[in-house]
Amino acid sequence: MKYILLIAFSFGFLATYAQQADPDLEEKDLIMYFKGEDKPYTGPVSGYHENGQIGKEGNYKDGRMEGTWTWWYSNGQKKREGNYVKGKKHGKWMDWYKNGEPRMVTSYNMDVYDGECGWFYPNGNKKKVTIYKNGVFMKKMEWNEDGTEKSGGF
Repeated sequence: MKYILLIAFSFGFLATYAQQADPDLEEKDLIMYFKGEDKPYTGPVSGYHENGQIGKEGNYKDGRMEGTWTWWYSNGQKKREGNYVKGKKHGKWMDWYKNGEPRMVTSYNMDVYDGECGWFYPNGNKKKVTIYKNGVFMKKMEWNEDGTEKSGGF
């Protein structure tokens, strides 16, 4: 179930900018191509919000997302940033609220949760920390919005 939600979230997040994507690129079987060509696209890509603000920026290599990708809110505040290797999330990923406070920090090893993942309240206080080892859940800790630790069996 975790993986289905992760995949759904990833595609939903990318679809946010689908209308602003480069009109010369098209996706076939999760690989990006120039329209009408058979060779996978390699190079930069960017998308913009309707107000002209940058919405996303990244690179493709052999048709797959590669390297650092960054997304922004329409107000110019950074929304998300993370790294791809051969189209898979790898390393530390950060998400922010519109006010600039951190929303989520996750760690991936080739699209699999690995290490500490943390969520935050809009006021900046920790909300939850989960620890994974190669995709296997190990531990969870939670806090109230005022910063006090939630009680219960974790």
